[in-house]
Amino acid sequence: MSKTRISKNSVKIRKKIFIRKKKNNDPRLHFKKLQKGRIKKLEFSKKRLQLIFGNAALRALAAGRIFAPQLETLRRILFKKANRHLRFWNRSSLVYYLTAKSISIRMGRGKGNLVNVVARISGGSIVVEFSGLLETSLKEIENNLINKLYMPSEIIQRMQYL
Repeated sequence: MSKTRISKNSVKIRKKIFIRKKKNNDPRLHFKKLQKGRIKKLEFSKKRLQLIFGNAALRALAAGRIFAPQLETLRRILFKKANRHLRFWNRSSLVYYLTAKSISIRMGRGKGNLVNVVARISGGSIVVEFSGLLETSLKEIENNLINKLYMPSEIIQRMQYL
């Protein structure tokens, strides 16, 4: 019987791979292809409801999903109006992947390919924060921003104390 020897380098490589897999502590996000799940209708935690970084924010009034291109269009609209004086914070995390199969494939044979990245947003939580816009320009942009989200939302501002 001949024994196969394992070199020290191969053991180190295996340990690195194992550590990379275990970096994500959330067991739900270990695999990219997740089940659809449910989104909380309303969330009332203080962290999600309060402004932390900016002077104004876009708040979702109903639960839903936001795609990566939608967040990018929000950012572009804001930067066009602000002329480089804008600070932008994304409070929603794009973590969940959407999968889809092509039309010609029959039933079965797995879940499908990754199509889009999505952020799940519960009602009442802040999607995006920003600062550096005047109130007049905010009112001009407001309808445009809300229409791009495809969910009921509003713009809130930090209270200015005198």
